[in-house]
Amino acid sequence: MDAPSMSDVSAGVEAFSAASAVPLAANYDFGRQRRVLDGNARRVTVGGVRGLAPWQERRAEELMDQTLDITLSQLAESCRLSVSHFVRAFRHSTGLSPHQWLIRRRVNKAMALLSEDNLSIADIALACGFSSQSHLNRAFAAQAGVPPGRWRRLHRASLD
Repeated sequence: MDAPSMSDVSAGVEAFSAASAVPLAANYDFGRQRRVLDGNARRVTVGGVRGLAPWQERRAEELMDQTLDITLSQLAESCRLSVSHFVRAFRHSTGLSPHQWLIRRRVNKAMALLSEDNLSIADIALACGFSSQSHLNRAFAAQAGVPPGRWRRLHRASLD
C-alpha cells in the first residue's frame, strides 16, 4: 500500500475542517504564538505561562522583605496560587526564581549591615536569614564578586 500524498492529507484535513466549527488551519499560528478562536486573535505567552498580577508581585515582594525566611507555600497562598504556578509566574514577572530573588534581598541586607554595624559576619549571616557564615560567603561572593569580609574592608576604606 502506498503512503498517502500531501494532496490526499490536505484534502482530508480540509474536509474535517469544513465539518468542524473552527477551521483547523486557522486555529493556531505557531510563528506568532497566537490563538485564533471564532476569528478573534488573542495573545498568549509561550507555554501558557503568564506573570503575576501587579498586586500579587507587590504582595510577594512585601512578604519576602518582611520575613526573610518565608516558605514558598506561604507566598503562593498569599497570592492565591498553587506553589508550582506561583514559581513559574514569579520567574516570568521578575526574571528570577523566588529563591534567587530572596537570596539577592538577603545579600543586600547583609551589605547594609556590613557597612553600618560592627557585628561579626556570622551574626550578620544569621540576621539576614542565612543558615551559616559560609552560606552568606558563597551567596555574597556570587553577587558582589568578593567575600563579605573583603567587601567590608574595601567599603570602610572608601568611606574614610
